[in-house]
Amino acid sequence: MHLERLKGEKRMEQQKQLSVGQWFWTIFLLGIPLVNIILLLVWGFGSPSPRKNFALAVLLFELIGVIIAVVVVIFMVSVAGYSLS
Repeated sequence: MHLERLKGEKRMEQQKQLSVGQWFWTIFLLGIPLVNIILLLVWGFGSPSPRKNFALAVLLFELIGVIIAVVVVIFMVSVAGYSLS
């Protein structure tokens, strides 16, 4: 009985995995501006799917990038403003 349950769990785990073609289209769609943000939000905060953790990781990575970019821009503007006065 325990062995049957393990086989069932393994079968369910294999069904959750994405094929190469599905990953191809996932990455392709994420290359389209604006569509990528919408899809990442849907996959990340929607119902559980194999793409959920991937989407959340990409969103976190992008958020960190935006924060760093804002800090750099603020720093550059303040340095440029200081040097002009």
